[in-house]
Amino acid sequence: MEVLPAGAHPTNTVIFFPAPTPIYFRYVPVFPPTTTSCRQKPIPKPTKKTITVRWNPPPVGWVKVNVDGSSKGNPGESAASAICRSSEGKWIFGCTTRIGFTNSFMAEVWGIVQGLTMAWNCGFRKVILESDCLAAVNRVLGEDYQDPKHLCSHLILACRQLLKRDWICQVRHVYREANFCADFLASNFRHLPMGRNCFIAPPPELEKLMEEDLVGPGRTRIIKC
Repeated sequence: MEVLPAGAHPTNTVIFFPAPTPIYFRYVPVFPPTTTSCRQKPIPKPTKKTITVRWNPPPVGWVKVNVDGSSKGNPGESAASAICRSSEGKWIFGCTTRIGFTNSFMAEVWGIVQGLTMAWNCGFRKVILESDCLAAVNRVLGEDYQDPKHLCSHLILACRQLLKRDWICQVRHVYREANFCADFLASNFRHLPMGRNCFIAPPPELEKLMEEDLVGPGRTRIIKC
């Protein structure tokens, strides 16, 4: 027998105390997501290929100056080098400048300044200058870049002023494999006295590299496609 609350009239039980509504539960199966619906597509790895890099002599009537900078420790004891050759690949001049304690980027820019200065002072007016430091080449050729607080700002400005002189001078970036001779001078002659040290003839250790540049099969390099 149903017991009514105190004071409740039987006729009001349907209105004020209705029977509870039954609650039904529905079973919904949960399946794990398919392996292909949420998996991201794999990022393809960059492919690589092997190329042959050569040092190419300049056209007839031109000279080519290869420059490089080296810093043992970066920063550390540093040097910059420049080597100038004719269209026949013959030695014209070469030098190594011992800079002192600095970083590799400054040494690279020092090499460009040194190469341009010596080529101009020697009377050449058709010059191709090559460096394997892309950052240094971009800074020298980037006329819109102006940062007086940069550590190499005075060297970059000197390069730009040299390029504005009355001559034809092309500054290019090359791979290191095409810049072996300048790299050899900068890396192996840091022990020379401070300042510029000029070579009348190529050091004996450098003659083999020059011959390889001229008649060798080239050097291999792996690059990303």
